[in-house]
Amino acid sequence: MRVKHQLLYWLPVYLYAGTIFYLSSVSVLHAPEQQFGITISDATKHIVEYAILSFLLFRAFTNSNSLSIKTKAYLLAITLSILYGITDELHQFFVPERVCSGLDALFDGIGSSFILIKEFFR
Repeated sequence: MRVKHQLLYWLPVYLYAGTIFYLSSVSVLHAPEQQFGITISDATKHIVEYAILSFLLFRAFTNSNSLSIKTKAYLLAITLSILYGITDELHQFFVPERVCSGLDALFDGIGSSFILIKEFFR
């Protein structure tokens, strides 16, 4: 049962975080700025990217066997997502043709905090 729990709730977190790391390791990422007929800003991409990470973390924490982790799921999800965003920006400092941006880290934090919206609409 523990392995099934790990796969169901934590594997998506690991895969998504790994994808973020991989994409931030690519020197020049040629992503189209226009998708579905709308222009997507860099800020929007960061916000959506980290809102998803925060949601996946929240989902994993709320399905924990530990009551103390469940009760702190929002705080843990937001904190870990923000820390991952900061370390991702620091990582980009060492990648050729990428930059470490405090503004990107700020947008990562904003996206990470979107999980709180779920709390207000419960």
